[in-house]
Amino acid sequence: MLHSELVRELERVFGTTCPCFPLRENVLGAWFNEPYTTVKWSDGTTTTVKCGDDDEYNMATGFLLCCAKRLFGGGRYLDVMRKLGIDIDGKAE
Repeated sequence: MLHSELVRELERVFGTTCPCFPLRENVLGAWFNEPYTTVKWSDGTTTTVKCGDDDEYNMATGFLLCCAKRLFGGGRYLDVMRKLGIDIDGKAE
């Protein structure tokens, strides 16, 4: 069920299940400076996320959240994750 909800959200946001840019080809580099993770993209922009004060810093999680933030745009990635029932606030949904 989670997969079908993600597919529907991609279709709603992008009009397709395939986003208009492949993330792999667009990543130029990543910097890990606890509690921040920053990814630089081929278009010259960067995306930064910050680990919560009560969370344990994890480079992989930071990188993946930068990708999600880039894919869904700004704070909308958090809304998408909440809508899919992903526990991002430290409480079960």
